[in-house]
Amino acid sequence: MTRDQLRKHSRQARRQLSQQAQHIAALQLATQFSRSLAYQKAKTLGLYLSFDGEISTAPLIEQAWQDGKQVYLPVVPRQGRKMRFVRFAEHTVLIKNKFGIWEPKYSQHIKSWAIDIVCMPLVAFDPAGNRMGMGGGFYDTTFAVKHQHGFGPKLVGFAHEVQKQATLPVAAWDVPLDAILTGTHQYGRL
Repeated sequence: MTRDQLRKHSRQARRQLSQQAQHIAALQLATQFSRSLAYQKAKTLGLYLSFDGEISTAPLIEQAWQDGKQVYLPVVPRQGRKMRFVRFAEHTVLIKNKFGIWEPKYSQHIKSWAIDIVCMPLVAFDPAGNRMGMGGGFYDTTFAVKHQHGFGPKLVGFAHEVQKQATLPVAAWDVPLDAILTGTHQYGRL
């Protein structure tokens, strides 16, 4: 399949999951991730608000707040592809971005490389840690410094198991992940 065909197939697979299956996966993911040593050591987390069938981070955000962690959400720029991460708390004002995704109203942000762990949604993934996003290149551009120079946050992909592919086509600019979690499985190391 082409990259576009893979995206379409995988997005359709995650959208077909029932509300109950989505909810259970989100709870399992939050439990699995919050038990990891990486999570326990982290003070700052980059997360996202789910969209279009992505595995929900809502239970994990609640857990992180209870554990005293600072949560940051990506803000897509109006121009360019490098995202900023803005602090997200219980009363943060949210607005829809140009893609219809909820994000914090822009305010003070943290440098993306200064976040301990950044968890990102995936359209598709393979067990080797390769991810396929929506095709905009926002995460790849934002974390290119890690790919090129080896420093930055631990990068973790969140997905449903139905989004797994045996292998994915990889481009030179694709930033590999340290781990991928599906709620039932972990690929890579945290």
